[in-house]
Parts: sequence; structure tokens; C-alpha cells
Amino acid sequence: MRQAERLLRIRELLDQRPFLTIRGLMETFSVSRRTVYNDFAALEQAGVPIYSERDAGGEARWMITFTARRRAVTLTGAELQALFHCVDRGDGDNS
Repeated sequence: MRQAERLLRIRELLDQRPFLTIRGLMETFSVSRRTVYNDFAALEQAGVPIYSERDAGGEARWMITFTARRRAVTLTGAELQALFHCVDRGDGDNS
């Protein structure tokens, strides 16, 4: 899985769950601890308000502010096809 895909999936998980852990993301995506930290840094750089708190056992729990959570968006079939078309091209050229 490419980083861009992983970042989108992590962002979705942050919207759906109260918190994420480094260990959980390492297992979910089969990546290293450093990769997860790099992904969090990329999300922060992109403006996602991500932060961590320690639980009673000392493990960091990563989350976003409640107001930053996104609600599910309903797309029509045509809108979904247009998005897939853009992703399939992957060349960044929208002309």
C-alpha cells in the first residue's frame, strides 16, 4: 500500500474511532513504528489536528479533535466513477 492510500485510511480511522495506537496501525498496515510516526507527521503537515495522550498503562493513544471529525459523505454513482477515474490516472494531470 502506498503512503497516500495509507494516509487516507488512517484519516478515515481517526474519524471512525475514538483513538488509534501505534501498535494497532503497525499491525493493520504491516509497517514499522517509524512509518507510522512518519504518517502522523504527514497528516499534521497536511493540517489534520492530530495529538496523543497516554492511557493508564502509558501507551500513547492518537486522536483528532472532535470538531475535526468528518461525517460520511454520500456520493452518486456518477460521482464515485469520476473519483475512481481520477485515482486510476494517478498522473496528477487533470486535463
